[in-house]
Amino acid sequence: MLIWRLTLGAVIIAALTGLCWLDWHASRPGVWLFPSACIVAMLAAAEAAELAPTPRSRAGMSRIVVGTVLLVGLSGAPLIWP
Repeated sequence: MLIWRLTLGAVIIAALTGLCWLDWHASRPGVWLFPSACIVAMLAAAEAAELAPTPRSRAGMSRIVVGTVLLVGLSGAPLIWP
């Protein structure tokens, strides 16, 4: 189990380093990191909604995910409208 965590950690660090390098050399900052932030926010919101103790709160999972991605998306609005 530990070897998988260490391997996955190394892969994630390498991928994030590559995304930061691509973002640094992009014409507009945030072009590469913003979509990955939206994806991570969506996955984190879905995971948090799955941890809800009642089935009723799990029913609103789509609203939680959409709201979270909308908030993160609004922070990237200057990328679209400078």
